[in-house]
Amino acid sequence: MDKEEPSVPNNPHSSTVVGRVDIFHLLRDGERRAVRVYLPPDYESQTRSYPVIYMFDGHNLFDRRTSSFDQEWRVDNIMEQLFREDPMLPAIVVGVDPDPATVARYREYSIGEWQLPRLVDNPEPQTVVGTGYLTAEFLCDQVKPWIERTYRVSRDRQDTAIAGSSMGGYMSLFMGARYPETFHKVLAFSPAILDYPMRAEQLRSLVAASETKWEQRIYLDMGTAEELEYVTDPTELVTSLEPMRRALNASGRFDVTMRIVAGATHDEDAWARRFPQVFRWAFHNDELPG
Repeated sequence: MDKEEPSVPNNPHSSTVVGRVDIFHLLRDGERRAVRVYLPPDYESQTRSYPVIYMFDGHNLFDRRTSSFDQEWRVDNIMEQLFREDPMLPAIVVGVDPDPATVARYREYSIGEWQLPRLVDNPEPQTVVGTGYLTAEFLCDQVKPWIERTYRVSRDRQDTAIAGSSMGGYMSLFMGARYPETFHKVLAFSPAILDYPMRAEQLRSLVAASETKWEQRIYLDMGTAEELEYVTDPTELVTSLEPMRRALNASGRFDVTMRIVAGATHDEDAWARRFPQVFRWAFHNDELPG
């Protein structure tokens, strides 16, 4: 494990990080992966433990300079604002970077075998064999124990969430089903859970058959103006949520909230606008907007 600022040669922006975000690297399959850790403003002056959110696509969470699409979630800004409202509100947020290559990220953030269509970054269709199980093991067996040794995060599952967007939303649902004893809260923003191309029926089957003794609070949403490179009809993405909601409800142990967000697009700006509302709903039982 080492700590350093990663180089980002292709983004001209200066850092937009607000507050304290530590950046470390852990090895996954011999390759260094950045782990970005946001700490609340009073972390050094307090002795208490904090709730924790583990999030996918860590490079897009805190810093426009490291982002893939010149947008960021602004999670650091949001947590700093929550602290100004009430010092007891914020959480520690742990963002884990994926492999930056497009196809490799799809592989890391899915399970089973599926066909990736022709994309700008993928000129020929190709078979993806998902390694989501290995991604989950890396997070739960390496990242999480290291975070718990290094920072004052609560180890109570009621204080522990997994979150992500798009394929990170897919993985959040997968990890909630795979590790229900670990994650009480599962926050899936605009999850990419289509039957084509990523064969989401594989994920739904796993979710429906997952361990039933652990209660969980699950959030999933989609905007009405979302598009992907291989899906230009937003209604396809919206309608993909209902089969997953039914799968989640199959065991009867989930507190499931599903939202359709009028006019919302598929990008970090849209998720940043929703994140504070969803965070307060998940951790502080606030009402979500209608």
